[in-house]
Amino acid sequence: MQGIETKGIVWLIFEFLRNDVISKDESKDFIDSMIDEGWYCSTDLYKNMLQRVE
Repeated sequence: MQGIETKGIVWLIFEFLRNDVISKDESKDFIDSMIDEGWYCSTDLYKNMLQRVE
């Protein structure tokens, strides 16, 4: 809106993974815990995220 670029939680997870802040297993656990806490994502998005983690 005012030239501010926003990113989502999925982007943040992959940035942490790419920069070796978290491991592959930690990223998968984090995604699963978000879903357990009520975060919704489609099955296609979930599958794509897990494939990208690998």
